[in-house]
Amino acid sequence: MMNNTSNAVLTQRESVLEEISSIYTQNEYGLLSMSKIPSIQKYLKRQVFLPQKKVIVLIVGSHSTGKSSFANWFFGDTIQKVSAAIETSKFTFITTGRRRQSLDGAATVRSFDFLEGMKDIPHFVDNLQTEKRLPIEDRSTLVTFIDTPGLIGDENRVPYDNEKILLELAKQSQVIFVFSDPLTQAFCDPLINFIKKTHEESRNRMHFFLTKSDTLDEDERSRIIASIVQKLSSAVTNRTIDVRPFHLPRSSLSKMKNDRKTDKQQKLNEEEEDENDDNRKSNSLTLLCEIIDRAVENTVQSNLSQLSQDLSDLTRSAEKASVSLNKRKNLFNITTILFISLLAYLLAACNFRGVYLNATIYPVLLIVFILWIIFYFLRPNKNDLQRIKVFRETTARNANVKLNEFYHEINDPND
Repeated sequence: MMNNTSNAVLTQRESVLEEISSIYTQNEYGLLSMSKIPSIQKYLKRQVFLPQKKVIVLIVGSHSTGKSSFANWFFGDTIQKVSAAIETSKFTFITTGRRRQSLDGAATVRSFDFLEGMKDIPHFVDNLQTEKRLPIEDRSTLVTFIDTPGLIGDENRVPYDNEKILLELAKQSQVIFVFSDPLTQAFCDPLINFIKKTHEESRNRMHFFLTKSDTLDEDERSRIIASIVQKLSSAVTNRTIDVRPFHLPRSSLSKMKNDRKTDKQQKLNEEEEDENDDNRKSNSLTLLCEIIDRAVENTVQSNLSQLSQDLSDLTRSAEKASVSLNKRKNLFNITTILFISLLAYLLAACNFRGVYLNATIYPVLLIVFILWIIFYFLRPNKNDLQRIKVFRETTARNANVKLNEFYHEINDPND
C-alpha cells in the first residue's frame, strides 16, 4: 500500500484527469461535442479524441511466467487463476471501477475505443474479456493491465492470430513488460518475433524481467540473466539489454491460492520472511511499480498537452466558423431586407398614384429573390451559432483557466 504522500499525489492526478475528461465530455459544450459541429470541423480538419485516463500495461511472456500472479498482486485481489496447470487463454483487461464487474468481448470493445479497429480479427472478440474490481491498492486506480495468453512454440493451439493481436495491443500500451521465469527461461519463436517487431518503436516502453527470483541464489540468478540476455540479443539490437529479477512477497502468494488457508502465525512468519528477504536478495518489484508510476505521470502530462492543443485548435476553428456563420447570417438578413423593400416598392407603385415604377425593378427583384433563396438555404443553424458563441465566450475561457490550474497543481503539488 502507498504511503499518505503518494496517495495524496495519486488522488491529485485522478482529480486532474477526471476534470480533463469532463472538459471533453460535458453535454453541448464539451470539446468532443463542439468538434462535431460541421462549421467547426470544416476548419479543424481532424478528429478530437477523449484522452486516455489510465495507463495501459501489456504483460507478455511464455507459459507460467507469473503474468497473472503479478496482476493479482498489483491489484490486491485474486482476479486471474494462478496455477501451473491453468494457463490464461484469453486477453484479459484488468482495471478498477465503481463496482465489481466482468465484461465479455463485445462490452470490452465498447469500453476501449482503440479495440474498435481490432474487432474484425477472427476469434479475437470471442477470446477477450474485462475484469473490473473495486480499487484495493491506491496504485491501481489509474492503471489497466492486459494479461495475455502465454506464448509457446505451437501457436496453432489458439484460433486467433496471437502475434497480430499482441502487435496491435503493443501500439496502444504505455508500458510493456516481458516476463521470463527461471525454470524454462523460455523465449520461443513467437515471443522473439514479437520483441523484434516492437522493440524499435517501443524501446522506451519495453522492460524485461526475470520472475520468481527468490527461488535462486545470487550465482544462479546472474547465470540465468546472462543466458536470457544472450537469447534476446538476436531480437534486440542497438540497445543495452537490461533484465531485472523480481519476486512477489510470500504473504501475497499465499493469499492468492484459494486452496490454501493460512493461520495468523503463519501469516506473521511469511510477512517476517518478506521483510528479511527484501534485505537479503535483489528484488526489482519496486522498480516495476516505479515504471508504472512514471507512466501515470507521463499520461497526466500528455493529457494536459493534448487538452492544450485541442483547446487551441478548437478555439481557433470556432473563431473562423463564427466569422463565416455570421457573414452568412448577415447576407441572409441583408437580402431579406432588400427583397422586402423592393417588394414593398413594387406593391406601392402598383397601388398608389404618384409612385414612379421603374422598369428595372422586375429583373432586380428577381435577382434579389434568387439571392434570398440561396442565402436562405445557406443561413446558419441558430443553435450551432449560439453554441459557438457560448463556447468562445465561456467554455474555452474557463477551460484555459482550468488548464493553467492543472499545470500549477501537477508541477507544484505542495504549493
